[in-house]
Amino acid sequence: MLCCWSNIIYAQNATSVSGKQQAMSAFESGRLSEAIAHFDAALLQNPNDYEAFYYRGLAHRYLKHTQQAFGDMSRSIALKPDYAPAYYYRAKLQPYLEPQKFIADISKAIQYDSDNADYVFERAMRKYRAVMDNYDNNDQNSIDVSKLSFAMDLCDDFKKAASLDTTLQEKADSYCASFQALMQQYQVSTDK
Repeated sequence: MLCCWSNIIYAQNATSVSGKQQAMSAFESGRLSEAIAHFDAALLQNPNDYEAFYYRGLAHRYLKHTQQAFGDMSRSIALKPDYAPAYYYRAKLQPYLEPQKFIADISKAIQYDSDNADYVFERAMRKYRAVMDNYDNNDQNSIDVSKLSFAMDLCDDFKKAASLDTTLQEKADSYCASFQALMQQYQVSTDK
């Protein structure tokens, strides 16, 4: 009887791999709806495949199915809590939510992949945008520092991103200088 169960398990795994391979082929070819259907089938066979959830989430993201993509990225993270790309793309799905939620996810991605310049630069940019949004929302007359404490170290992130990828140096310097000038204008200390 044991031989029969091992054959069934082997057949299920083979089907899952085959379905995932078809899904990846469709995904890589840009046939995203087809890829989603294949990922659905693969996940029926192996509901613990964090990569299948991740790639299905990416396909949903590219098709602008934000809720489905967010759910798939969250499921991928639940299955593999140290999977940095899932945190990164889940963060990118929520740019209009509270900046702290975005930064929490992107910080997790950095925690698990600290040498990824894109992750670090993206976190710095979100902090920068939060500062500029705060400035714009206050009629450019003041800065509400109480809402920006999480962003005060954005120049550190820009510097780290530029050290990881020198092609980012000019942008990083420019954004950091702009931030520092704004903080100086309102006499806000950026020291830790």
